[in-house]
Amino acid sequence: MFYAIKVSFFIIEGILHCIRDTVGVYLEKEEEDNEKNIPTDGKEVLDRVKSRESGLTDEEVKRSREACGWNELTEGKKKSILQIFGEQYKDFLVLILIASAVISGILGDVESAAVIMIVITMNAVLGNCADGKKRNSPCRA
Repeated sequence: MFYAIKVSFFIIEGILHCIRDTVGVYLEKEEEDNEKNIPTDGKEVLDRVKSRESGLTDEEVKRSREACGWNELTEGKKKSILQIFGEQYKDFLVLILIASAVISGILGDVESAAVIMIVITMNAVLGNCADGKKRNSPCRA
C-alpha cells in the first residue's frame, strides 16, 4: 500500500527538482538580461518606445484607432462549472498522481489507488470552488 505512495512521492520529488533547476537557470538568465537592458531615466524610456512626454497627437490617435480600433478587451466565453472542474485534472502533477493511482490499482493495491483518487478529487473540488469565487459560481461565499 505504501509502496505506491512512496513511488509517487519519489517521482514528484524528481520532477520538482527538475523544475526548480530549470526555473533557477531561467531566472538567472532573466536577471542578467534585465541588468543589461533597463533604462535608467525617463528620456531613455521614451527613446526606446519612440514616444515623447506630450504623448500622442490627435492625428496619431485617429490613425491608430482607424488601424487598430479602440483599445478595449472583449469578454470571452464563460466556462461552465463542469469545464472548470475538468480543467483541474489537466495539471501535470495531478496527471502523475492519476498514473500512480492506476499503477497501484493494477499492482493490486486498491486502497492506495482509492486514497490517491479521493485526494485528487478533493483537490479538484477545492480548485473549482476557488475558481468559482472569481467567476460567480454557486460555490461563491
